[in-house]
Amino acid sequence: MEDQERQEADSGSTESDHALRPAASPNPWLIGTDLRQARKRIHWGFGAGLAAAIINFIVIMSTFFVGDTEVEGVVQPSRGEFIFVLVEAGLVTVLAVGVLKRNRAMAAALLGYQLISKSVLFGLALAGLGPGNLNPVSLVLNLAFAYLFFQGLRGTLTWHYLTHPDYPARATESQFHEEHEETPREDTHP
Repeated sequence: MEDQERQEADSGSTESDHALRPAASPNPWLIGTDLRQARKRIHWGFGAGLAAAIINFIVIMSTFFVGDTEVEGVVQPSRGEFIFVLVEAGLVTVLAVGVLKRNRAMAAALLGYQLISKSVLFGLALAGLGPGNLNPVSLVLNLAFAYLFFQGLRGTLTWHYLTHPDYPARATESQFHEEHEETPREDTHP
């Protein structure tokens, strides 16, 4: 107890100062200390999830309903592949909404699903055993989505770390709420 009081006296800070500033996070590369940045990262993860679902949906719809076109590189998917991609787009959308709702498990599941499913598809394409696109644009796009999903995970972890009551280092109450412009009130004074 005396050591703690001595440390506070040496640093010139009081216990109330520590309550106003969040402490350093246990994993600074994963968990940040800024709620505004956490909100941005959550929105990036949500937007990327929504974009990935829309892109998958549009691609599968356009190739399924094209018919037999004899265009090189355009292969009509089977009914099973069509249903799989529709379910995948729905799953990614649900997980993206979970990121927006600041659910850590859904953010981790979104990142994990992206990494595992795309790795398997690229591995099958490399082996020539199944569907997959080895197009460099597709590779870069999937890596970009994985990065944005990771940022969404970081945002949810940071949000939870800074706002959860079990943690000793909480941000100030004013950071929990979005900034709103106050509407001017009319004075009723004569």
